Amino acid sequence: MTLELLLALADLTVTAEPGTAYYHAHRLNTQVITRAAGGVYLSPIRIVPPRFFEPDPTGKLAAWTEVRDEHSETIDAVAWSIRRPDKIVTLLGRASVLGAEWAADPISYMGGLPLRVFRTPLNWLKAKCEGVAALDTMRTARFLLDVPTSRIAAEDDQHAREIVHARHALMDRQSIVVPQRKRQSDQEAA
Repeated sequence: MTLELLLALADLTVTAEPGTAYYHAHRLNTQVITRAAGGVYLSPIRIVPPRFFEPDPTGKLAAWTEVRDEHSETIDAVAWSIRRPDKIVTLLGRASVLGAEWAADPISYMGGLPLRVFRTPLNWLKAKCEGVAALDTMRTARFLLDVPTSRIAAEDDQHAREIVHARHALMDRQSIVVPQRKRQSDQEAA
């Protein structure tokens, strides 16, 4: 964990409220979440456009958790609106998914199981932290290119279309250019 992250998490923790009521309201498994993400906390935050947040004692109360990489190292934190869990922001912008450790573990796919991808951290938490939660669609699409399975389970048809669209946008033909001199030589050879 970097010093920058450690200090930022300390600032968040100072204003954190117990998430007990949040756990109960959403029927979350405390032990599973603590192992996977260190717990869920409630703290006042301020949104820093476009997709970041910072602790702010006068800000709006949001739920947040640590984000760990495939080696269980804490690399960031993610926060979301209590009323709109699809409004997701990260502390440092280093993370693309929650659940990277799960996704990197080949045992997660035994028996041909697909990687479950969730739209929100809350949905991922409700699913006992199995699979991943997308924190940013494009960065998640990039992350999914490296997971050890080709099968992905989206939340619904619309979610599947969003993932497919993001994956295609990574390497769309319009983004690949051919130098003019090479195009001409290829055309002359034909």
